[in-house]
Amino acid sequence: MSIIAGFVVPHPPVIIPEIGHGDENAIEETIKGYDTIAKAIAEIKPDTIIISSPHAEAYSDYFQISDGEVGIGSFAQFRAPQVSFRAFYDKELVAKISDLANRAHFPAGSEGTQKHDLDHAEDDPGQYDRPPFGLS
Repeated sequence: MSIIAGFVVPHPPVIIPEIGHGDENAIEETIKGYDTIAKAIAEIKPDTIIISSPHAEAYSDYFQISDGEVGIGSFAQFRAPQVSFRAFYDKELVAKISDLANRAHFPAGSEGTQKHDLDHAEDDPGQYDRPPFGLS
């Protein structure tokens, strides 16, 4: 297991047509950026995609790594509850990272509060008539 690539993207909810109602056209360059990254990810064919969200649980003294089987989210807070998404967790990778962190005395793992609801920064823009961003 190794990190092959990394990408950072903005995540405006308006990018989702059911939320933007046409206003997503105003962020066409952002959408093009997602498309470019989606193509790069498709070429890489990663086994796992790690998503780090600025809205995820955070602690001042511990780096939380979600575990479990699956995380599920929706855009209900943006008046689009019909738009939902899910991500399957790579339990083997979570265990490996947690073990490496423990051995290095780095405060990280899945021992914190587990909230398996995904937030809007962890969605899969590939679901919205674009190339696959999350290759689930």
